[in-house]
Amino acid sequence: MLAKRIFWGVFAVLLWLTAPAVASAQEQTARRAAPSESIAPLGNAGATPRACTMMWCQEGYTLNLNASSWPQGYYNFKIIADENVYSCEGNLPLRECGMPSVVCNDKAVQISESGCAMPADTHSFHSVMLTQIPDNIVVSVSGPTGSFTHEGKVEKRCGYPNGEGCDPRPCCSANENVQINW
Repeated sequence: MLAKRIFWGVFAVLLWLTAPAVASAQEQTARRAAPSESIAPLGNAGATPRACTMMWCQEGYTLNLNASSWPQGYYNFKIIADENVYSCEGNLPLRECGMPSVVCNDKAVQISESGCAMPADTHSFHSVMLTQIPDNIVVSVSGPTGSFTHEGKVEKRCGYPNGEGCDPRPCCSANENVQINW
């Protein structure tokens, strides 16, 4: 009987000591479940709060160069983007991976290379990329077996990757594809 009274006495004391901790844990859970002001959409005072992701799009202009094969040899790229003129040159087969094979006169333009770890006859130039989107573009590529030119008005697309209420400005890009027959 004495052991039973001691057990219930200790149990009551423990219950009394842990009651504030249980209440505190319940308050913390309630606070976590409540929406936070830090996830409210930008610029919409009084709007229903919602979570915003931190995604973004790849901005700039990309011209995808599609060819069934790329002959080995010297290539010269000339890009006229509005009033800006860029030039790049390089060779196929590509240099070893991690070593650029194309050199351009400005960091605003880049020629993407593909296949450095593959056999030399699979090496190619994948695309022409500009950091800024021009209104008009002319891309001329001269290679060991011929040349091609792509020109036209650029169609820019802008959007809000995280939702219009989340992004401070639109994300804009332009993508085009060309088929090259060497």
